[in-house]
Amino acid sequence: MADHSHAPEDGSRNMAFFDRRVDAILSLITGQGTGKYDPDLQRRAIEHYNRFEDPARSASEAWILAIKALAVETGALSETEIEEKLAAVRQALESAT
Repeated sequence: MADHSHAPEDGSRNMAFFDRRVDAILSLITGQGTGKYDPDLQRRAIEHYNRFEDPARSASEAWILAIKALAVETGALSETEIEEKLAAVRQALESAT
């Protein structure tokens, strides 16, 4: 089990920007953010998270991998689409520097 001692004690007010984004994406994917909550998607997200949980990763990194797996599993995005989007972001970041 990963070490979550770095997690804020007083809720999301002290969460890093990246952590808040991950939390928002997870809420949208599982329907928590839209009012159409799907407990099965939440369960699958947790199962994926458990698969990616590792002491070498932050909790947010494990959630990103879980979200990616869930997006592919549900057909929201394909592996190819994800890789193309990541390549475009990398290229834009490299061009900016």
